[in-house]
Amino acid sequence: MTGPGEPGAAGAWLYRTALVLIPVVGVVVLTADIARTRAAEAASAERAEDAVRAVAQLDAARSGVEQEIVQAQAVLLHRPMPAADAGALLRPALPAVRLSPGSAPPPGPDGGPR
Repeated sequence: MTGPGEPGAAGAWLYRTALVLIPVVGVVVLTADIARTRAAEAASAERAEDAVRAVAQLDAARSGVEQEIVQAQAVLLHRPMPAADAGALLRPALPAVRLSPGSAPPPGPDGGPR
């Protein structure tokens, strides 16, 4: 081996430094790549969790609407009424009629008093 004062000492020192630094640089690059991969996996898992939560909310809303439809159908099927009156369930209620003192109430559906 060459000593520090000999002519080939600089080349041996450079060779030894390269033998140490190249694996260290490789480990640093590999560690950075692993960290980036883990961060991407975590972000992907978070997006998947948000998507599952959104699907659960949509399913709850669908189930609620479905339940309301079933109840409305049950009311329509178990209560006989003419087809013209079936639309009354879907129309908003008319505002109440205010009567002035001394006036008669409007006639009922059969033309008689209410």
